[in-house]
Amino acid sequence: MKKGRLIVESKNRNCWLARLAALLCLCAAARADIATISYDDPLLSGVPGSVLTFTGTITNNTNSPVFLNQGSVNLASPFNSATDVSVDLLDWPISLDPLSTSADFAFFTVTIPDPFPGTVGPYGGTLLAQGGADGNALDSLNDPANASFAVDVTGPAAAVPEPRSFVALFGCFAAMTGLKSVLRFKSTSD
Repeated sequence: MKKGRLIVESKNRNCWLARLAALLCLCAAARADIATISYDDPLLSGVPGSVLTFTGTITNNTNSPVFLNQGSVNLASPFNSATDVSVDLLDWPISLDPLSTSADFAFFTVTIPDPFPGTVGPYGGTLLAQGGADGNALDSLNDPANASFAVDVTGPAAAVPEPRSFVALFGCFAAMTGLKSVLRFKSTSD
C-alpha cells in the first residue's frame, strides 16, 4: 500500500512541476518590451570615411508615458563604440505618450574609420534605449537583441587615380629627346 501511495505522490509532484515550468515559460515568452525600435533601414553600407545615420521610430508599448533618457550602442570590433558612434539625444523625443509612436528621427551615426582596420563585410550592433517613468529613470526600455542593425563596410575609400598615361608620355618624350641628342651628337662627329 505504501508503495502505491508514493507512486501517486510522485506523479502529482511531477505534474505540478511540469505545470509550473510551462507557466514560467509562458510568462517569459509573454514579456513585451516597454519600447519597440524600428529602423528605416537596419543595414547601411559605406566605404571608409563614410558617416552612416540610422533613422527610424520608437513605439511606447505601455499604457503610461515613457521618458527617453539615454541611448547606448554596442557595435562589433574593430569599431570603437566610444569614438566611431555618436548618439545625439537632442534628436530623440523627450517622452512618448501611452501606446504612441514617435516621428522619424536619427537614433545614432556611425563613422567608418579611414583607414579601416578590419576586413570588408557586415558588422553587427545593437541599440539599447533607457528611460522610464521620469526624466531621471534609466530602466532598459527594449531588449537590445530586438534592435539590431549592421554596418556593411564595402571597401577602401576611392583613391584619386594616378595619371599613369602622363608618366608614360613623359617617359616617351624623355626617350625621344635622348635619342635625338644621341643622333645629333653622332652626326656632328662624322
